[in-house]
Amino acid sequence: MKPKTRLVLVTVVLSLAVLACLGGGQNTSSSSPSGDEDPLLGTAWILDQYAGNELIPNGNRPSITFQGGQASGNASCNGWQGAYTIDGTNLTFSDFSGSEIFCESPDGIMDQEAAFLQMLGDAASYELNGDQLTIFTSSGETLVFSRM
Repeated sequence: MKPKTRLVLVTVVLSLAVLACLGGGQNTSSSSPSGDEDPLLGTAWILDQYAGNELIPNGNRPSITFQGGQASGNASCNGWQGAYTIDGTNLTFSDFSGSEIFCESPDGIMDQEAAFLQMLGDAASYELNGDQLTIFTSSGETLVFSRM
């Protein structure tokens, strides 16, 4: 295995491990802690850009589907799932898990996946604007999705 390939693989595995350790229990209800209905419930989204970066051409685009306190999707190469909690415009994810396949192409796809998963793990809030969902991390970076 090439050193760069090994480094990317280790980065993805460590990212999944860190995400799995992020706090919070599962929320299996479809409403927020304040009793409001969950506006993301039953919606599916595909990533358009992350932290201002364009997605890798010819690669799988990360996605997210929200269903009853659970979120799941594709991270670029691997599938992922986890719990999510909404409180007003605050959005957090926890209890991540996913497959651990290494994809060699297109070049950079595993770096994109690692960045996507790390940003989801750092999610702090969200904004819905028509057919666009923007997730903001605690450091102010954004994941911008369009409705599937």
